[in-house]
Amino acid sequence: MKQSHKRKRLPYGSTNFPGRKADRLIKYCTSCKLCWEHKNSKVVKGFHLKNFEWYENFPTYGKERKICPNCTQ
Repeated sequence: MKQSHKRKRLPYGSTNFPGRKADRLIKYCTSCKLCWEHKNSKVVKGFHLKNFEWYENFPTYGKERKICPNCTQ
């Protein structure tokens, strides 16, 4: 008997979703050479606090080049 090996089809737009989301959200700083991401902001006692996270040894292919908040200050 011959078996057919078919791949399971995924709905349109769902292929490699975490990778595409990372490419959209994570940016590469050309000044400090680190990848960075804006995390969820918090409101503490009426002040709007912005949270950022930096990544070392992170692939930069496909990431938007943008100077991070630490380097712009």
